[in-house]
Amino acid sequence: MENQDCIYLGKILKPFSYKGELKIYIEDFYIDQINELDSFLLKIQGSYIPFTIKAITKNKSNIFRISLDGIDSEDSAKKLAGIEIYTKNNLIKSKVLDKNDNYIFIDYVIYNNNSIIGKIIDIVENKNQDLFEVVVNEKRILIPIVDEFIVNSKNKSKIRLNFITTFDDEGKATYKTNISTSLILPRTQKKMNLIVEDVKENLTDDDQSDTGGSQKQNKATDTVTESTLTAALQYVIFDSKTWTIDTKTGVIISNPLDPYARLRVRRSFYLENEWESRFTQLVRWSPIRDWEESTGLVFDKTINKQLLFRINNGISWQKKTRLFSFGHGYSLYHQLTSNKALVYFSNISGIHKPKIYTSGYNLGVGYRQMIYDNWIFLEISPMVVWSREKPNENFKQTNVKKVKIEFIFGG
Repeated sequence: MENQDCIYLGKILKPFSYKGELKIYIEDFYIDQINELDSFLLKIQGSYIPFTIKAITKNKSNIFRISLDGIDSEDSAKKLAGIEIYTKNNLIKSKVLDKNDNYIFIDYVIYNNNSIIGKIIDIVENKNQDLFEVVVNEKRILIPIVDEFIVNSKNKSKIRLNFITTFDDEGKATYKTNISTSLILPRTQKKMNLIVEDVKENLTDDDQSDTGGSQKQNKATDTVTESTLTAALQYVIFDSKTWTIDTKTGVIISNPLDPYARLRVRRSFYLENEWESRFTQLVRWSPIRDWEESTGLVFDKTINKQLLFRINNGISWQKKTRLFSFGHGYSLYHQLTSNKALVYFSNISGIHKPKIYTSGYNLGVGYRQMIYDNWIFLEISPMVVWSREKPNENFKQTNVKKVKIEFIFGG
């Protein structure tokens, strides 16, 4: 059987049980069609070997649990880990665009390597093959619409604009505006982004939300900390389903300017009993702040279609201040409707200076709702914060209420 006769569906991740069951990943487009198949083709040593499907169950998003005929032990299942899954292309709907979807390409530019050929001005619907109508040197040519010619049609550049109002115990309001911009640079195969954003001064990097984000909400003052504008180029070295490695080189816009560079490595794991984990390691250097390091470990458990439980752990270190800080937290995300959600959270944070002690706790709930057309959102987050600056001090309780209006453009 030739490769052109097959459609790639996904891959086998690992054994699911001692009975030979397997955990597999299926591409987004084919998720709703998998149950229609009676068998898979597994690409083993260059050959496509058919396996009858005995049972298949969807666990979450792209992850399925399957039993294959002839695979009835953990040892036999282990040998299939990492194997690609295919099916015959006449048994499933292939991943092509509908005719109406082709019109989204009007005004797009056609490239040959890095040279511009011309601009798409229309779609010619043909009985056998739809065509792009392209203007090239004031002449019109027709180019067949096939998947191989479409590198990527989705622009993930994004701008976030936030207006945040924070109320304290006395009803005093503090106002803050921040912006986050991520622009994918052209002709970089989506590997290089221009990032401009506000970053809190007490964080080593914006990415720390993924490396123990529970740390940052435990001080009442954190809700009103002044932000610092940064501008950086982000380069994605490697990006897969399980690994992400990227760098950032930029400058913190302060007086004086503080250039910095950072490296981030992230690894995702699929664990037993439907748990997923994400490990993040981040190293950062700047002339003013010197070396900084952050390590994060997040565990996610999907309870059902509406509920996600998360455990967040993080620790960070700063060479200049000799300061270690840590955070540990629990969150329960509750999807109410397609445009409304709640999150219940509880966090603890601590530092090591001059000795290890707990510096804060918090307990709260957040409500988020889409207000308009997937680009205006409202967030309301009341929380109770207990914090202290020194280990021999008593905790001070503060009731904090935060209201945020968020605008998202693009992406």
